[in-house]
Amino acid sequence: MCLIAFTQDAFTSWLTPDQEDATRQHNRDGMGYMFVHAGRVRTRKSLQPFLGLSTPATEFAVHWRYATHGTIGRAATHPHWVLNKDWGDAYDLAFMHNGVLSGWGSTVKSDTQEYCEYLREALREDTSLITRERFWHFLEKDTIGSRLLFCSPAIPGRFRATPGLHRWARTDNGTMVSNTYSLSSPRWIDYAEYDEGPSAGPYTQGWHNDYAY
Repeated sequence: MCLIAFTQDAFTSWLTPDQEDATRQHNRDGMGYMFVHAGRVRTRKSLQPFLGLSTPATEFAVHWRYATHGTIGRAATHPHWVLNKDWGDAYDLAFMHNGVLSGWGSTVKSDTQEYCEYLREALREDTSLITRERFWHFLEKDTIGSRLLFCSPAIPGRFRATPGLHRWARTDNGTMVSNTYSLSSPRWIDYAEYDEGPSAGPYTQGWHNDYAY
């Protein structure tokens, strides 16, 4: 599996260097991050780890990949673009995934890449789906056992976690993480008692973009 971590407040409430190093050691197949700046989703990804993350964003999400399907390359590295205004879509929407999506994936494409194509087709038919709670409930049931994190200016609060954040873990300094398996010491984890509310939480972001993938 992979690992997703994201901040909800200041940049200082991030993983410690030891925690980042442990995560990179367990998840070596690509790294990327996403956030919102000036009304657009911004992303960056690479097969090499970013050493010393530095962005103007106080809130952002990072994904470290552990490949279970498909190939290892930038195209399979998270985040994935579902919609993009540069492609003529109504708004930007990117997401990250931690887990295994049963029935999706091949030797050519990862399970996340194939599921992204499925979501893109559905949302291009009806771009208002992300404003409906029924859509998010469907996603939670359809991807049971996985953790997904979506980022878009069209989502109230910019980020939406599936399932809810009460099913994620939280570090002592407030960083939310999708699992704890790749961390060298789990003692610093407390499970969050976090109520998302109707807008899935107060999140905002910022940076620069790799639109090619």
